[in-house]
This record gives sequence, structure tokens and C-alpha cells, in this order.
Amino acid sequence: MDYNTLRNRTMTTLLLVNPRSGMGDGLRLAQAVREVFRAAGWEVFLVVPPHPQGFTWAARWAVRHGVERVIVLSGDGTFRWAAAGLQHTSIPLGILPGGTGNVLARYLNLPIPGPYRRTSTLQRAAERLLQAQPQAWDLFRVNGALGVLWVGTGLDAAVVLTVEGQRRENGRPLVRTWARFVREALHTLRHWHAADITLQTDVGPADWRAWMLVFANLPLYAGGLIRFPQGSPQDGQLEVWPLVASSWRQVLLQAARALREHGWPLTWPWGGRPLREARLRLPPSWPLYCDGDPLPAAQEVHLQVLPRAIRLLVPPTSTQPSAPRP
Repeated sequence: MDYNTLRNRTMTTLLLVNPRSGMGDGLRLAQAVREVFRAAGWEVFLVVPPHPQGFTWAARWAVRHGVERVIVLSGDGTFRWAAAGLQHTSIPLGILPGGTGNVLARYLNLPIPGPYRRTSTLQRAAERLLQAQPQAWDLFRVNGALGVLWVGTGLDAAVVLTVEGQRRENGRPLVRTWARFVREALHTLRHWHAADITLQTDVGPADWRAWMLVFANLPLYAGGLIRFPQGSPQDGQLEVWPLVASSWRQVLLQAARALREHGWPLTWPWGGRPLREARLRLPPSWPLYCDGDPLPAAQEVHLQVLPRAIRLLVPPTSTQPSAPRP
């Protein structure tokens, strides 16, 4: 991508697209939403970065050349690469749902494209972004990598990385991906083992014999299938949520009890705690992932919150996340 060709252009919006997101139709969808933005008077330039780091470079280019806003059509994992280029700047960053789970877009109550009518649904999401206002949001770092939504390790990381790897390799449709996720979760649960985990945090140590840990910046997780009892991306904290149970059968029983008491989506039945910084040592077999993407294998993990590190474009009345589509 040659940014020198853009030097003499005046634009208000840089639209970055991951063509491999979701069903692999990201470029077609981006061309459709570009017309929505242009009709509203935004001068839009569409860029397809060749790799994830290209989203960071493009966002930094926008900072240097006075672009008013950056919009990313992608999944949650790609979005964090764009956020890395805009942290601690005044340029707001928006998201259009182009991935599998689209957790951030669900939290913002944007329309989520399903298998059908994807173009019109995404155009409605673009219309919502026209009304959005920038808000300061927290980010975090985990072993040097920037994160927006969550860090997971243990059981959930093993499931997500297996399913996402197969989806990206085989181009599985979204509905088949969700079915595969459920099957893989049940299979992995039966063969996984809990481990003793000790966290050193800014609010004191914590010890659990856990199957997994999630450090969450949002109260929404797993594509909207799971909801944490509290949490906000604007409170300067992460919440760590362990899964603590004596057996895989007890995991299922506790989840079933939570569904009976609170309904769907599943409200996380295991207690958590807020923190601003944490250090922990992982068992050798535990993978680590951030916002759906794998991180390099590491036994020593360091997390740190970056308060108010980015300006996110937030549509009005975006506090009620939308339910996941089948």
C-alpha cells in the first residue's frame, strides 16, 4: 500500500477493511458502507491493509495527515491492531461488525450481519456510526501486546484458538463456526484439568484452582453468549473472572443453575474481582489469547490497564448489547 499517493488528498475518513473477516466479503461490504458515509458528506478513502500490522501503520498515517476519523470493518482481533495506531491521540476510532463474534459491535448495539441481508444490515450499522460521538475508553497491555476487549487463558483459550484456526483455514460459514464452537467446548471441557493459579495484583494476591481465567474490559464475552455481572471499559480497571469447579460436571451444573436464575445469555456464575495490574505464572500447557488472536506462548504474564487510552466512536443508546444471532 503506497500512502504517498494520498498525500495531496483531503479526506475526513479512513475506512480500513479486512477482506477475510466474517464470510470473506469484507471488501464488498466496505464499498457499500462507503456510499453511506459519502452520502452524509464524509470524504472516505478505503484501504485494505495487507496484514494485521498494516492496520496499525494506516492508523498512524491518519494521525500524521490530519484525518478526522478512522473506521475499521473487521472482527475484534483486527480492530485492536488499528487501536494500537491511535492510542493516546485525538482521532476517534469506530468499528463496523465484520467478524465472527463482533463482541465490541454488540456492546455498542450496532446491527450485526447474519448469513443473509448482510449489505443492508451493515449499511444500517454505518448509519448508526454517523450519529456516534467519541468517548474515552480504556485499553490494556498484556506482555507488550495491546488489547481492547479481553485476555483469556486456559480452557477458553484452547477452544477459541482451535475453532478460529479451523475457520480461517477452511473458510467455515458463521453458523457452522458457532456449532463447532459448542462441540469443541464440550469436548475440551471433558479432557481439561484445573490448575493452581496465583495472581499478584495491585489490590493484593488471589489464589484459585481454576479451569480458565478471563481478564475482561467489557461485560460481554464469547460473541454475546456470556455476560459478566459488571464491568466497564471506562472505569480504569479490568475484571478477572476465574472458572472454579471441582469437575467438568460441576461446571455444567453451575452454568445450568445460572441460566435458570438469570436467563439467556449466560451470566457468569463464578465470582471475579477488579484490578489495574496483574502478574501471574501459567501452567506450561495453557495457551494465551487476546481479543480472539493467539499471543506468543509464555508462562510469565503481565497485564496493565491503560486508562482513557483511545477515543472510541460510540453511537447513542449503546449501553444494551444486542443478542447473538444463530
